Order: sequence, then structure tokens, then C-alpha cells
Amino acid sequence: MPIIAISGKIHSGKDTVAKIIQYLTVQNEPPFSDKFCNPAEFGLDYVENSPWKIAKFAGKLKEFVADMIGCSVEDLEKQEVKSSNLTSQWDRYLPNLDRPEKMKVRDVLIGVGNGLRDSVHPDIWVNYLFKQYRLSPTKCHEIGKCLETESFKGTEHEGIDMCEDGCVAFPTKLPNWIITDLRYENEKRRIEEYNGITIRVNSDRCQYIDSPSETSLDKAQFKYVIENNYSDDPNSMKILSEKVKQILLAEKIIK
Repeated sequence: MPIIAISGKIHSGKDTVAKIIQYLTVQNEPPFSDKFCNPAEFGLDYVENSPWKIAKFAGKLKEFVADMIGCSVEDLEKQEVKSSNLTSQWDRYLPNLDRPEKMKVRDVLIGVGNGLRDSVHPDIWVNYLFKQYRLSPTKCHEIGKCLETESFKGTEHEGIDMCEDGCVAFPTKLPNWIITDLRYENEKRRIEEYNGITIRVNSDRCQYIDSPSETSLDKAQFKYVIENNYSDDPNSMKILSEKVKQILLAEKIIK
């Protein structure tokens, strides 16, 4: 069960829930301040220390689009960048309009993402992400015994990292992932094939966009649903953190 996948519309709080998970797997007490969303400002590098790492189905897509339009992947994570207009070279001339239509950065992300899904393979982004979901070497000091590297020659494990004692153990550790952009049914199926946890985050602050990337899972069933409707409450972060904590306790991710 080392996968948690989070679904939700724009501004629902998916990334915040992921950060709370990372925080709670390092600290015993939940964060009660919005500052924790910025690890540098909060003064704790919990992102690096947490055994749970962020993964995205759209990670490779964003790398491609960022390179194409000339911005950073970090910028593509910002809603204000996604909503911004591209330069005039990207204007579209549609037959039913008497003037060119401006394209937004989000239009390119959706167009390229859905275009490759439709024209190449519906699982193109799923397959790419899960290509990286592999067993990683477990060093001998983690299991309390050493295995000689000679036993790996001629096998699929030949050449994996040796520990400082010159030995290795078989790769038996899968990474812990928090996928923050669960949007499609085929993505959800793959998560469930790996016995992952699915979480839906709903909020009254969501931004509605009429696109399959935003509506495909509207009627889907999730293992957990978080109602994040406390934006006007000064204790909103405390309330949200407690809801996330209860999920982690139920799944025995924390004690």
C-alpha cells in the first residue's frame, strides 16, 4: 500500500493534503499554521525527511510543455501561470470566430495531455509514471546482514549500488508515493491494482472547468472523501490536518 492518490478539482486542496501527509509522517503533531506549506518559511525540511514523495501522472507532460513554451516546471504548478495567456504566436484561428482566440497555458496542457491519450494510448501517462515504480536496493545495514555481490553476477540485479562494506541486498523496497493529480478512471484503476489508497478532496472553493481532466471522476467511488469547506474558519488548517491524520491512522501509516 505504498501509494496514496489524491483527486479533486482546482483549488480543492490536493497539494495541501499531500504536504500534510508528508509533514505528519515526520512530525507527531499536525501543523496548525498555513506557513507549513512553505517548508523553508516553516523552518523544517519535512519534504526531504518524509518517506513519502510526491509523484504526478502529468509530470512528464509538464516537463514537455514547459520546454515548449519556455517556462519552468515549477511555474506550471502555479494556477496563475496556468491561467495566463500565451504569446500571439499561439493564437488560434477558428472558423466560427472573426478574430484569433488567445490560448492559455492550461489549454496547451490539456490539449497535449488528452491528445496523446486519444491518439497514442489512453495509458500513456500512467505507463510512463509506473515505469518508475520499481523496487529499490535495500542496503545490508537495513536488514542486518550482508549478501556478497558475487551472487548478483549475471542476474537482473547486477550493477546495483554497493554499500560501504561492499555488499548489497536484493531490491525489495517499493517507493512511497503521494500522487496529487488523480484525474481519470484508468489512473484510478492502476492505483487500485497496486492496492493504493484513493482520496477525493472536495471544496466549496473549487474552480469548475468543463474538461474530462476535471470531470471524469466526479461520480467515482473513493476509499476516503475529505470535505475541505473551512476557508473562512481560522482553524481551517487544524481541521483539515486532523482529517488527514485520521486517514493515516486508519491505514497504519502513522501511529
